[in-house]
Amino acid sequence: MSNLSVRIDKGEGVGLGRVINFGVRGCLGRGDVVYFRSALIVEKVRRIIMTERLDTTFDTEAGVFNFRVGGIIISGGKVLMVYNGKHKKDGEYYSVGGRCKMNEGTEHAVERECFEETGVKFKAERLGFIHENFFIADGKKYHEISFYYYMKPLGGIENIGKNAVDLSVNERLVWVDIDKIGELKNFYPDFFRTELLKDSREIGHFVTKEY
Repeated sequence: MSNLSVRIDKGEGVGLGRVINFGVRGCLGRGDVVYFRSALIVEKVRRIIMTERLDTTFDTEAGVFNFRVGGIIISGGKVLMVYNGKHKKDGEYYSVGGRCKMNEGTEHAVERECFEETGVKFKAERLGFIHENFFIADGKKYHEISFYYYMKPLGGIENIGKNAVDLSVNERLVWVDIDKIGELKNFYPDFFRTELLKDSREIGHFVTKEY
């Protein structure tokens, strides 16, 4: 394997969006060898892979555990969401965010994820919701715990998303009218449909079970 390539070893996986700006235009999965234009880009991609090894997700005999954070970014009666049109007929919407890293606090994690996905720096203003989510995806049972924070922008958000570096080719950032969320299918987490309309300072706790 040349010094201008990266191999994804067994047990690893890396989000396509993490390296899309480095010239990847296809599926990046286990066992794949991906070639790049320069040794510098290869080194950057290898650092990304090493970072993703720290994600707080792991397989067990009973299923997969995830520890996740989500950012609630609201402006002008709209909430910023990630839209993915690949997997379902009507597409699906989910919060900006991602997995915590090992030894990383949730506030730092959500600030990092929001910056990676929007290109804008945010500060975690307050914890809004804790979500225990038990669902099935790709035939596997998932047990996921998510912390959702209301976020405060530290810069202008008029061009939000144009500098994003952590979205796949099937994802894009969209502003959704909060009072019209109820009209959308495949909107996650589901409790956003009602809770974002409330003016509450309490921390909400929700449990969703698909199995």
